[in-house]
Amino acid sequence: MKTNFYFIRHGETEGNAKKIWQGSQSVSCLSEKGKTAVRNLAKQVDTLCLEILFSSNLLRAVQTAKILSCHCDIPIKIKKEFAEVNFGDDEGKTLEEVQK
Repeated sequence: MKTNFYFIRHGETEGNAKKIWQGSQSVSCLSEKGKTAVRNLAKQVDTLCLEILFSSNLLRAVQTAKILSCHCDIPIKIKKEFAEVNFGDDEGKTLEEVQK
C-alpha cells in the first residue's frame, strides 16, 4: 500500500505581512489574506482524500489545520515536534532590525 505525504505551510500571518521573523516563541494569528489562501487551498486538498492532518502546536499552524480539517472533515493530530525553530533574540524583529 502506498502512503502519500503532503507538506503545507501555514497561511500568511500578521507577522509575515509585516516581514517579522517568527519562530517557536512567536504568537501570530493568520491574516485575512492567509485565511483566504487556506480556504482556497482546502478546495484543492479536498480532492486528495486525506485521512489525517498533522500540525505543530503553534497558533498559525493550528489555525491553518483547523480550516483544512473543517473543510475536508478530517482529524488533526497536534505534534509539538513539528514546531518552528527558536530564533532567540531575533524573533519578533524585521530582517532590517536583525542586520543592525
